[in-house]
Amino acid sequence: MKICNTCGYQCEDNELICSNCGKNCDGSSKETNSDTAKTDDPFSEYRKAIEEQIKQQQKQIFDLQQKMTNGNTDEKNQSKKEIVPDPWDRTALFSEEDVSEYRLFAALTYLLGFIGIIIALLVNKDSEYLKFHIYQGLKITICQAALGLFSLIGAWTFIIPLAAAVCFILIVIIQLVSTFWTLQGKSKEAIIIRSLNILK
Repeated sequence: MKICNTCGYQCEDNELICSNCGKNCDGSSKETNSDTAKTDDPFSEYRKAIEEQIKQQQKQIFDLQQKMTNGNTDEKNQSKKEIVPDPWDRTALFSEEDVSEYRLFAALTYLLGFIGIIIALLVNKDSEYLKFHIYQGLKITICQAALGLFSLIGAWTFIIPLAAAVCFILIVIIQLVSTFWTLQGKSKEAIIIRSLNILK
């Protein structure tokens, strides 16, 4: 048996709290323990709340910095893409008036071959815009003529005429693409054969 130091009540040996006064059998109060724990650091709850707010603000700042960096890099990438010009595009070299006036004749240099080139020369042989497209059309026409001659020479074989036929189809595609660009008002060098420096 234990005797409560507060009220003198006899407590059982296994009892920690006095059933008479509600305090510990040794005389100390239950509330005093929790009170002392609270009085050890009275601002602990406020400190935890402030630390939590600081962490949230730091996270928000970090997220904003990440967004700004990603946004800047995206803008830089877009500006780089916009800055890099097409090395084969010569559209900026010609005036809008020249393009709108002779666009159809420029397209004929691709569609009609030598006949289209002659028509373009008769229309205006001094126009730089037409000169550019005449030169591109002439390159395509010369390639066609060379392919025809090559296929005639190797007509006795099977492979050479077949390869020539494939190349002819490729040249037709080049003609159509160049015509499409020209009708759109663009002046680009003909694809695939653009690196050929014929008549230069």
